[in-house]
Amino acid sequence: MKLIAFLMAGLPAGSAQTDNGIDWTVAAVVPEPWLVGRLARRRLTTRRAPLLIRCARLAAAASLLTLSLSATAAGVFVEALLLTQSADNVITTGSCTPGSTASFECVGFGRFIGLGSPTTDAGTVTHLRSVFDAGNVSQVPNFVMNARAHAFASFGQLHASTFVQIQGAGGNDVSIGGRATAQLTDRVTINSTVLPAGTPVSVKVLMDVSGQGGGRLSFGINQFNQNVDVSDDFGGDALKDYETTFSAKVGEKVSVTYGLVAFTRMFSNGWGPGDVLNGRNNSADYGNSAYLYMGGLDPALGITLQSDSGFTYAVPSAVPEPVAAWLLLIGLPVLAWRTRRPNRRV
Repeated sequence: MKLIAFLMAGLPAGSAQTDNGIDWTVAAVVPEPWLVGRLARRRLTTRRAPLLIRCARLAAAASLLTLSLSATAAGVFVEALLLTQSADNVITTGSCTPGSTASFECVGFGRFIGLGSPTTDAGTVTHLRSVFDAGNVSQVPNFVMNARAHAFASFGQLHASTFVQIQGAGGNDVSIGGRATAQLTDRVTINSTVLPAGTPVSVKVLMDVSGQGGGRLSFGINQFNQNVDVSDDFGGDALKDYETTFSAKVGEKVSVTYGLVAFTRMFSNGWGPGDVLNGRNNSADYGNSAYLYMGGLDPALGITLQSDSGFTYAVPSAVPEPVAAWLLLIGLPVLAWRTRRPNRRV
């Protein structure tokens, strides 16, 4: 069964590669106007704002990944990329070719996982580079740049984070960027403990996200996938929770693709005395995020989504707010005391 899964940082259009038995075939898609417009309307706190808007237009033109899933496994892709040259490429480029150079560090792979499989982990990738301007014959570099990125994925959860830093006395402008990508494509069956097969139902989807920094969140059903939220890597922005519903039938089998990208950049433009003392850094941290939950709108219908691998996607029960929880704890002893108190006859 061929499933089309959205890959937020895809391979170049028309390319193909095989890894661990997975056949990747890529085709280009058009940009999403709402995503371009949203970034264009943001007020950015960096001189690279016009460039970010142009980059966003290219980033929105993501790729499509054709993935042949086995009967009892999900397809996972993870990647960690670091660049100490042309940092904007962490937004504009597709998947990197794994390897390492003086200005580049990348690890990325795709594989099948089943229930009980270890988390698919790109590992923590780090990179350190010293930059000497032309004519600098000393042993002290003009800039020292370092970065790290980490991504991992498993059923119902995606995690990605990256950090970049520039230090030094100053010199010709430099830049550094990091990106971490996690994505999973799964095939699930709509089940119900009450309704017969073929009954139309509405399925609720919740992607619970926590963290801060530049990022992209994606979700899709049956060959249709898109970015559902995007955040900038400057200005204290952050991804937000995503909720939606889709229609299906009891007993129907659907493909689900969900993805998370964390990206960040830093530039040395206008390097001053404060920068010489403290340096500059930036980060995107979604290391404790994002979690995917799916279930029926009406709990009484007993709707669950069962993965072919055996994993069950379910909507968690409501958790009381902290204030409500404290009131409940205080009120229970009072209620118990009044219940046990003997009635006095007048």
